[in-house]
Amino acid sequence: MENKIKILNNKYKSNNKIKLYTENLIKFITNQKEKIITIELIEPIDYIIGILFLTESNRYFKQNKINIHAYYMAYAFINLFNKIRLKMISSYKFNFDSISHFILSLSYNIDYLNSRIDSENRIKNKINNNFSKLIIEILPILTNLIIYNKNHEEENKDITINSKFCNEECYSCWVTNILSKFFYLLLQTSKFLGSGSYYDPNLLRLSEYYANIFFTWFKSKNNFLDNRIKLYENYLTYKNKLNYSLIELELNSETLDEIINYIDNEITNNLSII
Repeated sequence: MENKIKILNNKYKSNNKIKLYTENLIKFITNQKEKIITIELIEPIDYIIGILFLTESNRYFKQNKINIHAYYMAYAFINLFNKIRLKMISSYKFNFDSISHFILSLSYNIDYLNSRIDSENRIKNKINNNFSKLIIEILPILTNLIIYNKNHEEENKDITINSKFCNEECYSCWVTNILSKFFYLLLQTSKFLGSGSYYDPNLLRLSEYYANIFFTWFKSKNNFLDNRIKLYENYLTYKNKLNYSLIELELNSETLDEIINYIDNEITNNLSII
């Protein structure tokens, strides 16, 4: 585990908050008796997703003065994103273990909250009262992430992002139907755990921006590049929209700045743009 932390610390360099979160995530995952994904299979970008979830959750914990952690769910999102990456690159086929793990992790976090927060706490009661409403909101999204593209698979079409089918339609497929929904699931779940709110339309907008930014990362990382300049310009558009919206909604933070800068450096280096 120490070697893994050392390697990732070198990867993150001066990103102090990312380093700290990563170390804590590795310790948490290592201590889990049953693992949905092992440390050896988790890549740096997967940890970034877990850190994004923890950052958003902690925002609402602080606002509502709830002293719990969200590492169960961070691990679940790390697993989901890892599998989505494999699906986008090599047509990985999900099994329903990921859905089970997600729901169990959410339940563990609710149990953890109930064991630590006073029964008269207003936010705790709101979370418990709205839990079924959250499940109704997110379960179709979670299921869709896992079974999406089934029709293409039945037609024996390769719709990975490096395939001949990956044109504008493919972009819409991955960004609109996979990544946007994934990030909405992440942002909405994090807000629910800290506030009891199970729907926020502003998160749909942010999810679209994150989706486009991470799609650019996928394309740049795997050298599936038709037009570097166009891809980079599209990325800059959505990065600026994300930063503006975070400021407008008063959701910006130092940790989010580190995350965005980390992705920015990766994309810039991958596209060889200085």
